[in-house]
Amino acid sequence: MPKPHYAASSPPHPPPQQPPLLPLALVPPRQCPLAAAVLALLSLLLATGLWLLLVLSPSQGAPPAASEHSALSDARAVAAAEGPGAASPLSLGHIVFGIAGSAHLWPRRREHVRLWWDPAAMRGNVWLDAGAPAAPGPSAPWEGSLPPIRVSEDTSRFRYTNPTGHPSGLRIARIAAEAVRLVGGGAGARWVVLVDDDTVLCADNLVAVLSKYDWREMVYVGAPSESHSANTDFSHSMAFGGGGVALSFPLAAALAQTLDVCIERYPKLYGSDDRLHACITELGVPLSREYGFHQWDIRGNAHGLLASHPIVPFISIHHVELVDPIYPGLNSLESLELFTKAMKMEPMSFLQRSICYDQSQKLTFAISLGYVVEVYPNVLLPRDLERSQRTYIAYNRMSQRNEFDFDTRDVQKSLCKKPILFYLKDVWKDGNITRGSYARSSARDDLKRKVFCFRSPPLPDIDEIQVSSSPLSKRWHLDQLVFYVTPTDMLAKFTVDPSKSRVRLGGLVLEGSVAHPSPSSLEIESVVTDLITNVLVRCEGALPGLFREGHSVVVEGLLKLFTGDLRRRDDGRKVTKKARECACFLRGTEVLAKHDEKYMQKEVSEALERNKKRLEAEAARPAAQGSTMVMRRRKAKASS
Repeated sequence: MPKPHYAASSPPHPPPQQPPLLPLALVPPRQCPLAAAVLALLSLLLATGLWLLLVLSPSQGAPPAASEHSALSDARAVAAAEGPGAASPLSLGHIVFGIAGSAHLWPRRREHVRLWWDPAAMRGNVWLDAGAPAAPGPSAPWEGSLPPIRVSEDTSRFRYTNPTGHPSGLRIARIAAEAVRLVGGGAGARWVVLVDDDTVLCADNLVAVLSKYDWREMVYVGAPSESHSANTDFSHSMAFGGGGVALSFPLAAALAQTLDVCIERYPKLYGSDDRLHACITELGVPLSREYGFHQWDIRGNAHGLLASHPIVPFISIHHVELVDPIYPGLNSLESLELFTKAMKMEPMSFLQRSICYDQSQKLTFAISLGYVVEVYPNVLLPRDLERSQRTYIAYNRMSQRNEFDFDTRDVQKSLCKKPILFYLKDVWKDGNITRGSYARSSARDDLKRKVFCFRSPPLPDIDEIQVSSSPLSKRWHLDQLVFYVTPTDMLAKFTVDPSKSRVRLGGLVLEGSVAHPSPSSLEIESVVTDLITNVLVRCEGALPGLFREGHSVVVEGLLKLFTGDLRRRDDGRKVTKKARECACFLRGTEVLAKHDEKYMQKEVSEALERNKKRLEAEAARPAAQGSTMVMRRRKAKASS
């Protein structure tokens, strides 16, 4: 058995020593439940505060957010600072170009920029994501013919969450602000124009088109895509950046103040142009659409677009690397060199359409100056020829007719009805006349035509056609220009020349005038006034959110004569009676309620102020005459 254990005899142990009393805050939590609860609460409050600070504060490095009112005021101050030279004609020196590119693609794409850049007359920069590598080849010594290169600021601090796009959209969107900051206070700048490095631009026509606008206002100029899908995904009211975006300097200056804060609100957007559009929309500036800007969201053969260019000055084409060479027998760069040579020879006439007929042989000649002469073996009407042949597919590789946001027609499949094509071979000046030589395209189907069509192809013995053209008026594109007019001016001009029916009417929406003429119709009727004349406006569709009775509005549309049926449909409202007595009404195609209720177009505000003073003067005149008559009566009564 184990022996029993006996404790050794020793003096008793002293009592355990108690720890010193500590303040409550220093007591370990496990020894004080109250302290644990207080610490947990303080930690929670601190974490919540830090989270709110991160979420609600601007992104790191972004300038403090400026209010929209402040941005608008500062932008107008920039325009006012131009001084006496503000009224001088627009020139290339007034335009600051921002060309977006990448260091990886620049050695190849710089050749596209070189085709249109004029270092003696233009100013601006190519903005890359890194320093451009030295480009080998015979063109290396020509770097003086290109714009200077700058590296864009780092944009890693901005959020980008679009799963299919690329964060470079953030960098390219900020080129507008970087260009403004580089220019400083303006230094004679009136416009900032943004393009890509795979864009070919006609600078002379760009100046002519921008001259239509008052650069001292906030103006956003460009064009949407050719692709309906692209416009639906982004916006039909957005200027697509590859084709070119023109911002008046006041608008660009306002963007420079607000852009960094604004793009942080749109991390899910795809690219640069939709970010610019979002931020410009926040400033209340709509798109002024110019059909000479071409995004060219197409692939394949661009013949159908080039042969049916709209009757507007050609400004730009984009995505030139995605389409076939423009002229047969040449590579892409050689084609673009000939293309820009014809473009610079006579910019205003370039790609404009002429149609003529040979009645004896029943032939139709469709000439696209600087590109092609089409000879059809039958008579085709201009209405059919102005529709673009779908020789191309969309950027998304769709080819259906409804994929394009303009009129198209099928490519002629019948061998006997196909045109003979003569493509530009050379172009030169002969005094004031521009002459071009167009060579017949290879006739692979001539034998088949003889066999199956029972006739020879058109002009069988002609291998070359020469086309001579006189210069167009420098202002031909302004004949259909839509100016801001007041109701009084509009009626006066319409009385003198009813053919000038397209106008942009500015004024106030009369109180109580907005109504639907018919419950089953989407048509909306209103009255626009300049306090002297009232004009009835009828338009279909939803009105802008800023459209208000008693506020300013600009309506673009066509003047129409009042018909007896319209006059009989009078709803009896007194507010429209005066407007229905006019000879015409405005069929609105676009309603622009710009900015807020405190802002209106300069022309409109000046006319309203002028008419207001006129009415006050007319009202004061009878009152003064009445008081004089009362005094005379009193004197006559006193003398009697």
